[in-house]
Amino acid sequence: MRQILLTTFLILFLFENSNGQTSVFKTTYFYESIIKTKFDTLVVNEKIDIGFYRKYFHIPYYYPQQSVNEQYKDTTIEKWAYEELEKDFARNWTYTYVYDSLSRVINYNFSGCWVCSQLPFYTSIFYDELNRPIKIQWAYSPFKKPEEDYGEIIIKYDDNGNIVQLIDKCIGGLKMQIEKIASDN
Repeated sequence: MRQILLTTFLILFLFENSNGQTSVFKTTYFYESIIKTKFDTLVVNEKIDIGFYRKYFHIPYYYPQQSVNEQYKDTTIEKWAYEELEKDFARNWTYTYVYDSLSRVINYNFSGCWVCSQLPFYTSIFYDELNRPIKIQWAYSPFKKPEEDYGEIIIKYDDNGNIVQLIDKCIGGLKMQIEKIASDN
């Protein structure tokens, strides 16, 4: 009850004092039997999309910088992280992008780097009928079954196309949930 009153006071106070659109986000972290909740209040002057969540919440981690590129259609592109370095997996690594017939990235892979102890990861992106990502699924190893080594993010939108909820899951269950719980518009 105290948390609800504090949240209500915080929301009212911030809306009274903001110059732009203020949105309140509730982030809940789940770790074994521990649940931690925090509230972030942001003045938003941009669309609340994947880029917004990456900028302010650093999630999703494994997502390409650009998910649609009209230049690529039904194509696979491989890029070295450092083109100027030797194309050697001991000191360099690759990013592989697989585009579908609508020029959307549907698979995004990272080869891994032996020196920096980065493991490879394999990401699949699923879209809705409006071409918005609705699920991002990844695995860290090509040698394990997806149910043994995976994670996924479920994305939900409001009627304006803004992301209002991100649910981050892994094989152990729910890891984190971010919800837009209030806005002054």
